[in-house]
Amino acid sequence: MRGRVLGLTALLTVAVAAPAHAACVPVRTPATLAEREAPAVTIAGTLCRPAGRAPRVVQVLVHGSTYDRRYWDWPGHDGRYSYVRAMRRAGYATLAIDRLGSGASSHPKAGFVTYANNVRTLGQVVDWTQRRLPRARVVLVGHSYGTLVSAAVANRRRDIAAVVATGATTTAGSATAGGIAPCLIDARTDPVTRGLLPRGNGGAGYLTSRAGCRAGVFFDSAFADPAVIAEDEARKGTLTPGEVVGSPLSGAGRWPVSGVRAPVLLAVGASDTLFCTPATVCGSSAALQASERSRWRRASLTAVVHPGSGHNLNLHRSAPEFFAVLVRWLHGVRVSSRQIR
Repeated sequence: MRGRVLGLTALLTVAVAAPAHAACVPVRTPATLAEREAPAVTIAGTLCRPAGRAPRVVQVLVHGSTYDRRYWDWPGHDGRYSYVRAMRRAGYATLAIDRLGSGASSHPKAGFVTYANNVRTLGQVVDWTQRRLPRARVVLVGHSYGTLVSAAVANRRRDIAAVVATGATTTAGSATAGGIAPCLIDARTDPVTRGLLPRGNGGAGYLTSRAGCRAGVFFDSAFADPAVIAEDEARKGTLTPGEVVGSPLSGAGRWPVSGVRAPVLLAVGASDTLFCTPATVCGSSAALQASERSRWRRASLTAVVHPGSGHNLNLHRSAPEFFAVLVRWLHGVRVSSRQIR
């Protein structure tokens, strides 16, 4: 996949709306889709660097369905829910992207927003990142659907230093694919999402969650701030049927992870109702490790069931403790070392 997209000049095109010395700058990565008739697209993101040092590791952050890059840098609350802030303090650069068809990235017709094109464009983002930060190693960090996409990219490549797979398990039952299905409506009918879509009939096929549905799907209200749940509702995004069709969520096959050779941290919330069925799989970190081990057979796997959290690990009150777990693991596997294979 590497080197097949665009020339170096185009790949280094960066839309900077902030001073060059700023810690975080917006970027746009040119990308191509698989179909010959597909339009050219761009993937939007925010690149943040740690203070006072050249980054040796950059984490590419990939959000889940009906979200955008704000999941990783949740505004307000004194930074409590900001993964980006926690990682910058720990010395890591981050590139939080809006996946194809999400946030500020291109919104082509829904038929082009597929699992295959999500995997393809993320691979191109990795290429761009390696060109922009050639001395830094790339870690892929996904949440929920973003974990599926990240894992597929890592399965194809040998240049990924590590994978942080959050909010998803490979052993979930049929409830995973259908867990949010009863909540979905036409995104053109919702005032929060209709402005995100292509004009006219171009928005046909984009879906979002109906009002009030997200709290019970993505959160455990016993461990979440009601204000954050309300903000989540007000910031919701979209998904398309093509993101599910052909993906592991459709039942079309197991996750393509048997080829991943990088260290992997797989983490879920203890009360995640989307990916923790049957409940015994997430009864403990040891149970999850035993359940997942055979599928990630070439990876050095660490499984974590995080207490006090539902599906959205970054958005529960236990988020700072969860971020600390990830930092300790990243430090422990020495992702900045060129010895990792």
